[in-house]
Amino acid sequence: MRNTDSEHRLPRPDIYSKIRTYLPNTEKTVLETQINSALNRLTKRYVRHWDGTDEFCLTYDESERLKERLAIREEDETMFLTELDRQCEEQMVFLPKSSKLTTSDLGERVRRVLDEFLLERGEVFAVAVASERLSSIGFEGLPDIIIRDIDRHRPAESAGSLLPDAIRNVINRLVTDAVPPTQKHLRCLSDSYTLFAFLCEVSDVQRATRKMFSHGEIWLDTTVILPLFAEVLLDEEKRTSTRIFRACIEAGITLRVTEGVVIEVDAHMNISEACSREPTLNWRGRVPFLYYRYIESGRKRGEFSSWLELFRGSERPLDDITDYLTTIHDIKRGSLKEAVNNVPDNIRFEVQALWLRAHELRRGKGRTDYKATVTTQLVNHDVENYIGVIGRRKGEKVSEFGYKQWWLTLDQIAWHIRDKIELLFRDTPPSSPLLGLDFLINHLSFGASRGKLSKETEQNLPIIFDFDVVEFLPKEMLEVAERIREEGKELPEYVIRRRIRDEYDKIRRQRGPLTEEGIRQQTLEA
Repeated sequence: MRNTDSEHRLPRPDIYSKIRTYLPNTEKTVLETQINSALNRLTKRYVRHWDGTDEFCLTYDESERLKERLAIREEDETMFLTELDRQCEEQMVFLPKSSKLTTSDLGERVRRVLDEFLLERGEVFAVAVASERLSSIGFEGLPDIIIRDIDRHRPAESAGSLLPDAIRNVINRLVTDAVPPTQKHLRCLSDSYTLFAFLCEVSDVQRATRKMFSHGEIWLDTTVILPLFAEVLLDEEKRTSTRIFRACIEAGITLRVTEGVVIEVDAHMNISEACSREPTLNWRGRVPFLYYRYIESGRKRGEFSSWLELFRGSERPLDDITDYLTTIHDIKRGSLKEAVNNVPDNIRFEVQALWLRAHELRRGKGRTDYKATVTTQLVNHDVENYIGVIGRRKGEKVSEFGYKQWWLTLDQIAWHIRDKIELLFRDTPPSSPLLGLDFLINHLSFGASRGKLSKETEQNLPIIFDFDVVEFLPKEMLEVAERIREEGKELPEYVIRRRIRDEYDKIRRQRGPLTEEGIRQQTLEA
């Protein structure tokens, strides 16, 4: 009805026909019932209705408001396209000149892939809500979408092998480094695709989303806590995790961590500190996440221990970390140990056995540096979270989406364990405690708690979570930072930091299939 007024009205059958083109799979009677219901709610305030001819148009005030909104959207899209061109231009230097690929060609491919990716994610979310079967919304589908687009729109032969990485890298930069106008545009685009997916999946979107929890407690895993510490190194607008958890608090959700998670964070800081003090050539194994982010920001390795004092001291580090999480992020420490006893012994035994096996595989049982005591401690922490949340739900008579207790984790192994537990207890499976971060973002945008969020908070929610949240820095990258520092030792500190950050950005834009496979393996081992 965008272009309607008192002189240009739409008959009811035309409205039916227009909407049916968007939702061809919806049953005709259901669709018309929903359209009639919507028109009745909108009439008088937003829409005028001519009874005699059964025609509709927008009110003058609504028409003017819509024009203003469309003008703002058009401006946001223009700024998005400008940013897209800039990112594509930077990526083009890594493609062979013989490919004959232009910045415009790459930009068109990125837009097509991004559109399909956001739609696919919206469909996964809508199906999960409709089926009351929560699933992990990850990035697994993005490479397939990229390959399908290349297959449909064949590039020059010489560009084929590098093009998938170029498309993915541009999307990564657009999403994770989005400036406010770009962020706003992408948020609107993502929400539109998700809403469209809902309309294709259910007849009553509001009824479907009301099933989702509007408050409760979310217990946070170490994998989602560590980025909060690393984000101190970033400018405020780039602190993605911080924005998500602030939105949770605003929505009335309580955030908690167990003592085991605090212990793991402290242990990770210890390993990071040890890595910072060890000569690069002598360090064995992966470079820890926090130290990686610190070095990536361009800071001096010798000052890493001082930086950690932002979060903890030397005498009571666990209490210090807890105080930091509570004071800065309103994340409170709690315990799930008693709740574990509310779950039948046979389920507890199987969950513990699966986590033990997963950690042994991950950390390479049989290696000379394998430590059984560390593995046992990590298993106990994961079991407390997984089983404890299930135990806390005792007595709740709701669907899966209505539970008030959840465990938020980025560890994909947790989802594999959930599937195995459901197979083992096929007749009476325990409720799944798992919540994914990207699913949480969509929940905040579409769930029952959405009305509690300010417009600014909602628009600032990230589109998708950082691709590299569990990436570990290859040891060779430490040498890059050290080389740049040595070459620029006479330069001001801010120039050295900028050069290190720029060099790392350049390396990321060069990321190819081999690098991706290495990161994937490291993620599985992390």
